[in-house]
Amino acid sequence: MSDFLKYKWGNIALGILLLVLFYILSAFIFAAVFYFSKASRDYIPFFSNLGLAVSSFLSVFLITRKKGDKGLLTGIIIGGITFILLFLISLFTKGGVTFNTLFRFLFIMLPAAIGGIMGVNKTNKIM
Repeated sequence: MSDFLKYKWGNIALGILLLVLFYILSAFIFAAVFYFSKASRDYIPFFSNLGLAVSSFLSVFLITRKKGDKGLLTGIIIGGITFILLFLISLFTKGGVTFNTLFRFLFIMLPAAIGGIMGVNKTNKIM
């Protein structure tokens, strides 16, 4: 618990900001693909979750690669905060918990944890 209290929260804020930016970018890319290909709208929830997973992975990977330690903890914290924020937004806009909530949790937490572990293992520490 002492590691959690001594944690540098600026990295977490930067990680969440990166996640949001990557998610917005993926939403624009998928919107363009759907617009120009005239694809069915049935695939939108899948690609939304896919964009969320990729954004989660990339943001935590980049943060832990820069930081160089505590990748799993960073991934769990960034993924957890992101899930809580999205859960609260969906709770107030949709009015309840759905089966998609579990998938959204998995699509955020697993890639974030894996990205944290891989980012620590790929560090390029510059002194």
